[in-house]
Amino acid sequence: MLLEFLSLHHFRNYPQLELDLTGYQKVALIGPNAQGKSNFLEAIYVMAFASSFRTSRMTELIHWNAQGFSIRSRCRRERGDDFLLGYETRKNGKRLIQYNHTYQKRLIDYIGHLKLVLFSQGDLNLVTGQPHRRRLYIDLLLIQCKPGYYKLLQNYNRVMKQRNVLLKSFKEYRSLETIPQVQKDNLDLWDVQLSQLAATVVQQRKIMLDALLPLIKQKHVEMSGLCEELDLEYRSTITDMDAEGILDLLNQKRRQDIFRAQTTVGPHRDDVIIKYMKRDLKAVGSQGQIRTAALAMKVAELCYVKEKIGEYPILLLDDVFSELDIRRQQLLVEQISYDGLQSFITTTHLDQTVEKLMKEQGLILHVREGKIR
Repeated sequence: MLLEFLSLHHFRNYPQLELDLTGYQKVALIGPNAQGKSNFLEAIYVMAFASSFRTSRMTELIHWNAQGFSIRSRCRRERGDDFLLGYETRKNGKRLIQYNHTYQKRLIDYIGHLKLVLFSQGDLNLVTGQPHRRRLYIDLLLIQCKPGYYKLLQNYNRVMKQRNVLLKSFKEYRSLETIPQVQKDNLDLWDVQLSQLAATVVQQRKIMLDALLPLIKQKHVEMSGLCEELDLEYRSTITDMDAEGILDLLNQKRRQDIFRAQTTVGPHRDDVIIKYMKRDLKAVGSQGQIRTAALAMKVAELCYVKEKIGEYPILLLDDVFSELDIRRQQLLVEQISYDGLQSFITTTHLDQTVEKLMKEQGLILHVREGKIR
């Protein structure tokens, strides 16, 4: 998959930008910090997922004093067909999304066309960071490779939020026994829906993780030179994975959920434990081992998408090289020098490692104060 044209209007510190990228598989954005390099990658990410990897408030992406921002792009699939994407957010928060010049009412009809893998400095903490980061790692892969998963996840989150609203309303009652029966019946209905959706989410995550694990192990061996393999364990708050077992667990946790006014079990609380030599890598690994594992997981992500859809996603590398030693920089370059893989790289200077990656079909862009030359 290739990004051939990108247009930004009032996005972050870019008042206006139009860039033809046809024919370039490697694009390096070079310049001092806080000039707009990461903003450029963020715009591509927004095109793919209708969200930012840096903020949850899309209005923060609007250029100073503007009424909104817009992004337009032309992309090409490996089989040769083009498609157009358009994304806008206005100052009042209204969102407009287009696919091939047609406005889409639902995000499920927009997200998933542009396949994308982001590798940022934060991803170097994939092993040691908060569980939500590892859940996102799995969910973004499923959204791009499993039709219907995004809708499933949307439905699960919607039902969970509705259940939490109901739980919060119980705070006015002094005890579980004083809650009116009609309210308890409502909670029963939400629990049935939530248990069915939760069972499907967990099942699809585990299936994907089982398929991804051999790729992660392979990439880890290639990048570490060690025979000891990584292992990944999906650790759930749910012991019985079918809908009936989850429903029973929700009933068991009901008093606790009412007290906390939130749902305390479910895939929104799950985690992936990365193990090395059968021990939690987060607890026993050196910084070098942890970073090599994170690199292996991100490269495996690329290969998994290629395996499932028949072409590489676009790769965004946001200032990753500056956080790696020379050896790991070289290992990363070796692992992403695939034919047909389009990469966008941000860096403060063109060092030898990045220069090696840019030798063929490379475009070097200098970024300063929201302008590119």
